[in-house]
Amino acid sequence: MTLPVSLPFWISAVGIAFGIFFGKMVFGGFGKNIFNPALVGRVFIYINFPNPLTIAWNEAAKGLPGGFGAFTLPHIDALSTATPMLAFRNEGVLTNISNLLIGNVSGAIGETSKILIILAAIYLIYKKVASWQIMAGSVLGFSVLSGIFNLMGVETIPNPIYGMLLGGFLLGTVFMATDPISAAKTVPGKWIYGLIIGVVTVIIRGFALFSGGMMFAILMGNTFAPIIDYVVKQRKAKKKSKEAVV
Repeated sequence: MTLPVSLPFWISAVGIAFGIFFGKMVFGGFGKNIFNPALVGRVFIYINFPNPLTIAWNEAAKGLPGGFGAFTLPHIDALSTATPMLAFRNEGVLTNISNLLIGNVSGAIGETSKILIILAAIYLIYKKVASWQIMAGSVLGFSVLSGIFNLMGVETIPNPIYGMLLGGFLLGTVFMATDPISAAKTVPGKWIYGLIIGVVTVIIRGFALFSGGMMFAILMGNTFAPIIDYVVKQRKAKKKSKEAVV
């Protein structure tokens, strides 16, 4: 779901193999991995096969039967270089918000329809499958920092609401950052972890070479998650010991 529809299957297979081995198995297998294996695989593809992930994108399928007939309609083979993120980054063009919400834009398979992602977030929170603290922390960190930069007149950073609808921010926040194995596990740690992801995403998008940044931000959050949980637990232990002495 983090890859474009036009990506050759063999490249996807290479990414999957890399993600499973270097993102999971080298750490001891399922439940012991530090990083999100799916994002490890995507980063590998992103760096080694940049053209299909940064330059050549399929145009969004339109009309009936839409994406359901994508492989049989001629226009699906037409490539476009203008994903909403790239259009803003390179030309300062703002894609229509209704198209961003519906998903009638170019991009990775799972990041296009923001309405479906938001509905999925509500369902996951309702079922208590995903951490709402991580989602809220990520949105808060992203909104505050992008809002500050936007008010300062930084041209590479749009307003917070529009910025959240661009690229894979919502997809990463809902499905990737909340991975229970690689994310922080303490409640305060989840807030800090989410804030780190949101803040780093804004910095990478606005000032780094990469037009996106969510996957790198999540992997950086994965790096700090065990440290954050350790510090939180140590502080709680010290607090309990002090209370016991008193």
